[in-house]
Amino acid sequence: CIRDRKYIFKDEERLQSDLISEDRGAILYLYDSMYVSAQKWIGQNGGNIDDAKDVFQESIIVLLNKMKSNDFRTAKGNLRNYFFGIIKFKWFEILKKESKNPQVEFQNDRYSDFEMIAMEDSDEMRLSDIVTKEFNQLKDDCKNLLKLFFVDLFSTKKVGELLGFKEDYVRIKKMRCLQYLRESVINSIEYKHEFK
Repeated sequence: CIRDRKYIFKDEERLQSDLISEDRGAILYLYDSMYVSAQKWIGQNGGNIDDAKDVFQESIIVLLNKMKSNDFRTAKGNLRNYFFGIIKFKWFEILKKESKNPQVEFQNDRYSDFEMIAMEDSDEMRLSDIVTKEFNQLKDDCKNLLKLFFVDLFSTKKVGELLGFKEDYVRIKKMRCLQYLRESVINSIEYKHEFK
């Protein structure tokens, strides 16, 4: 039963070992423990149930392949957070390809700056809540600018046109807003309580 699988794969090292050997129970554990959260997140970011199923299955394949590589290591040893990062990356890749705007930008090679904030520490769900709370407390100019980039997926040029700014100013403003958000998260009471 699911409860037994959760108990068996509670140990991180055992889970990683079983996934590398493509143990069916370990793969089912990922579904049991993470699919609902992944489906909810994809739904909140423009996808549907079929999208979630496809992305989740593709992400499992990516994870298994990465785990078999010699240089594999998870951020702070948390495999589930690493896997959730793969899910996010796969979904943003799809959004990028389907976007009508060919200038959609993704930073840091594999993750957007905004997603990197949520991936920088261990507990994905708790940290995501803190990031969301601090984002909502940003000044309107920063909040609107970041939404144009990371929700509407507009290019720097398009954001500049919408806000009436030059591209160079938009880049600087984006960097400052992201830095302010990072600092707000790190200095928040919740972050200090949960992660320090």
